[in-house]
Amino acid sequence: MQRRSCINNPNIFCYVCGLFTPSKIQRNITPMRKTAYKHYFDCELGDQDKPWAPHIVCNSCYSSLTSWLGRSRVRGLLFAVPMIWREPIDHVTDCYFCMTSVAGSTIKTRTHIKYPDCRSALKPVPHDDKNPKPKPPEQYSCTEVGLHLCRKHIKLR
Repeated sequence: MQRRSCINNPNIFCYVCGLFTPSKIQRNITPMRKTAYKHYFDCELGDQDKPWAPHIVCNSCYSSLTSWLGRSRVRGLLFAVPMIWREPIDHVTDCYFCMTSVAGSTIKTRTHIKYPDCRSALKPVPHDDKNPKPKPPEQYSCTEVGLHLCRKHIKLR
C-alpha cells in the first residue's frame, strides 16, 4: 500500500465486527478475548503486529465473547465468520478506514454509518444452517489466557 496514512485511524473500528467504535465503548484485546475468539471462530486472532488492522474490540463483541467463553450467556455473536482484514492496496478504492465516513458520528448515530465493500475488509457472515453457532468449550487451558485471568474467571463462576 502507498505510504500515507488513512483518513480514519484503524483503532476506531472493532477488529471482530468492523463497526465504528468510539473511545467510550472500546476495549483492549486481552489474552482472554484471544482465547474466546479462537474457540468461537476456530482461528487465531491475528494481524496485531500490522498497522493496517484494528487493535481494539467494541464493548458488544468484548462482552459477547467473554460471556460465551464463560458459559454465562451462550448466545454468542450474531455472525459465524468475523471481519477479515487484509492490507489495503490503496487509500481510494480499497481502504475500509479511508472509505468509511465517520466524521461527526457518535455512539448514538453510529448505526447510520455506511460501511464500504472492499477487498481489504470482508464483512462478517451471519450464522445459518451451514454456519451454526458454536458451543462454548467445556474447559480451556489456563495457559491460553494466563493463570491470573483463569483464576479470576473461575471465581466468577
